[in-house]
Amino acid sequence: TSADAVVFAYGEEFSTCALEDFFVFSAADTTTPLAYCGEKRFAVAMKTVVDGDAPACYFTLNHGESFPDYSLMFALADAGYRINYLDALSFDIPEDCKLLVTFNPTRDFTDEDGVSGYSEVKKLENYMANGGAYMVFASADTFAAGSFDNLEGYLDAWGVRSDHHTGEDGIEQCFSIKDPGHALTPDGYTILAKIPEDGSGAAIMADIPDTVRLGNATGISPAEGFTANADGDLQKDSRTRISLLTSFPGAEAWVGGRAVDRTETGYDLVTLTRDTASGGHVWVCASVDFA
Repeated sequence: TSADAVVFAYGEEFSTCALEDFFVFSAADTTTPLAYCGEKRFAVAMKTVVDGDAPACYFTLNHGESFPDYSLMFALADAGYRINYLDALSFDIPEDCKLLVTFNPTRDFTDEDGVSGYSEVKKLENYMANGGAYMVFASADTFAAGSFDNLEGYLDAWGVRSDHHTGEDGIEQCFSIKDPGHALTPDGYTILAKIPEDGSGAAIMADIPDTVRLGNATGISPAEGFTANADGDLQKDSRTRISLLTSFPGAEAWVGGRAVDRTETGYDLVTLTRDTASGGHVWVCASVDFA
């Protein structure tokens, strides 16, 4: 406790970590440590000075994104990323961006129309065409907050389609996945997810515990044209869509206080799409609470 920082040095590269970086604190008390996370911090700092510049992760701004806590950012920092923010409407996606994240937007991305020539979608397409990596966190409330034709249309091209239902009142809303048989809350909306039993997702998620919690999740359906391949994944041209987490069989989709759909196989909740032509990856999670 006599020191207030730790310096890591390798050749001419160096990185400095505050003493607090080696511990976990609660949001209400930033002086009393809850746990020690030193091994993780040592590993990240060593990798940073040995490899030179750490890879950069950018979070998109100006679409109403909000962060209830910073667990996701801490996880990415622990994975060795430098965290930055990006207004894609005003600026291009930087060349040093190794990961782009959109978290719970409440407004759509812009695309060229008869009024404006600005297009965030075009910038995203250019970034992904050069092997970019894109993560999107949505939930049952995200795309229901308004029209997201541009962002949903872009994800559709990667095989990811959020499930919607139009009620008798003509209002379109996203599915809310409810599974009382595998729920952690009385209302049935904070559910346990499972790893697929086949397909590439089973191998990718092999080291993950069998039970993962997701709250206020919506459902993800395959986009048109994506069909099953020999590996049990969904494919269209050079893009392969992989299920990483699904709901348990028997889960229901609720909209407006009533069940509108039911599955005997499970709704997709987390997916990964790979493009072998560009090297791009799109990872989508159907629960903001998961972060």
